[in-house]
Amino acid sequence: STFYTTSTSGLPATGNITSAVFDTGSSSTGAAYNSILWKGTVGSGKVRFQLATANSSSGPWTYYGSTDGGVTCDSNNWYTTTGPGAPAETSCAPKRHHNHRFFRYKIQLCSDTDCSSVGVTSPSVTGVVVNWSP
Repeated sequence: STFYTTSTSGLPATGNITSAVFDTGSSSTGAAYNSILWKGTVGSGKVRFQLATANSSSGPWTYYGSTDGGVTCDSNNWYTTTGPGAPAETSCAPKRHHNHRFFRYKIQLCSDTDCSSVGVTSPSVTGVVVNWSP
């Protein structure tokens, strides 16, 4: 998904995009989730992610992220990368995601680096890679 705009009056601090459901095909034991990386441009903002996994394509879907290496894993935290092409370890995976067949992710586009202030440009995400193993 791509979202890019420029404004002189300011953009909302954040905008969220939720992916479709993906099937790893690992039906017997599910998958192990390793990292997320993205392609695009960051501009003066930030891009961050949450991951949700389930054993059914209909969920339930609970999105998790972490800013402290997986110590705290909840829907108030996000995985961040240093920029496009740099992977973010899905540190909540052992507690929350491993052994689930289906996944989806949520992207948060921040118009400023603190994700709470109004900015003038938005990042552009042109691709997302979720690294997992059977």
